[in-house]
Amino acid sequence: MNDSPSSPDLDAVARRSAARPLEPFETGGRVFRHHPHTDIMGVINLSTDSFYRETVAFDADAVRRKADLMRAEGAAIADLGLKSSRIAQAPFEADAMRVKLAGALDALRGRDLAIAIDTDDPEFARIALDGGATILNVTTTNERGEFEAFLELRERYDAAIVACYTPGFPRSEAEKRNTLDGIGPALAELAERFRRDGIRRAWLDPGLGFSARLFARHPDRIRAQLRSLFDSCELRSLGFPACQSMPNAFEIFQDHVTSAEVLFGTVGWLGGADLIRTHEPGKMSAVLRTLQTLAEQAPG
Repeated sequence: MNDSPSSPDLDAVARRSAARPLEPFETGGRVFRHHPHTDIMGVINLSTDSFYRETVAFDADAVRRKADLMRAEGAAIADLGLKSSRIAQAPFEADAMRVKLAGALDALRGRDLAIAIDTDDPEFARIALDGGATILNVTTTNERGEFEAFLELRERYDAAIVACYTPGFPRSEAEKRNTLDGIGPALAELAERFRRDGIRRAWLDPGLGFSARLFARHPDRIRAQLRSLFDSCELRSLGFPACQSMPNAFEIFQDHVTSAEVLFGTVGWLGGADLIRTHEPGKMSAVLRTLQTLAEQAPG
């Protein structure tokens, strides 16, 4: 029996990445080399009604503990989330969140993690950048043209950016289909804008977590999410690395939902994802280290 495991899938992964090489870049004191050296963005939720309870930080001490743990487990980025993505969520208390965000940013100083701010509000992005964040994880639907404000902040603070495709809430089946078909063209348009403006430190995110709104049946949603993960490397043809936010397939995993992201992360790595945003950085790190070891065995 051959003691050096390899497979056509791993060989294909290596070839796809090599065919579309990307230059490493630095932000927040961390160097991002891209796939197959996929990096981890660990989530810390400041919103207390977040679905993923294990990531909720109620105070600065909790932020500090979670950051130290995810750093020890292999994360490169701590992503601060301010709002739950659930449609049914508590009213957003802006004043209380400003105080909580300031405390979280102070807790993250000197912890050897790049800091990202996950927000649709330019005001909170500015607060985070003033407090030491170096990555804008932009999740706006841009209904009011606020994406321009994020780009202005990116330039003013010399920040990196994760540009996430967030289509909003389609009202009909036709709109849903147009939304799905629009992911590629929308990201291609963003990539062209970034190249034209000289923006190099950017990831493109097809917005898997938001696609739950597009499907009445969970098998259809999961199939679309898996296809997008398998196609991560295709974003390299646009000249930028791919960030993939892990879905959870709650309808299938149910009581074991905390294991779901590991499955999706495996598929994402096989598809060529450069950055994985996850609520399970420890599990994800172990999986990625395993896959990267196997990739080093692949010929050529």
